[in-house]
Amino acid sequence: MKERYESYLKNCLYFTANSLARTINKTAEEEFMITGLSPSHAVMQMIVNENPGISQHALSRSMNLAPSTVTRFIDKLVNRSLIRR
Repeated sequence: MKERYESYLKNCLYFTANSLARTINKTAEEEFMITGLSPSHAVMQMIVNENPGISQHALSRSMNLAPSTVTRFIDKLVNRSLIRR
């Protein structure tokens, strides 16, 4: 029975892709830990630094994030004096 499930999981693109995403996310979090920011916050800061005056809408589109998420990220970066509105 166990072998049947293991075979299914190994051949399931959905499960495999999600497993890979979790592994990549964990690695990214470990690497970005020295910045004190999550990978998403750090990437947003890099985009803003390279594109002064970029709109929240453009950030939302470029990062494929919901506008409310971008607002939250910006608030955190502004509160830490890493970017300004």
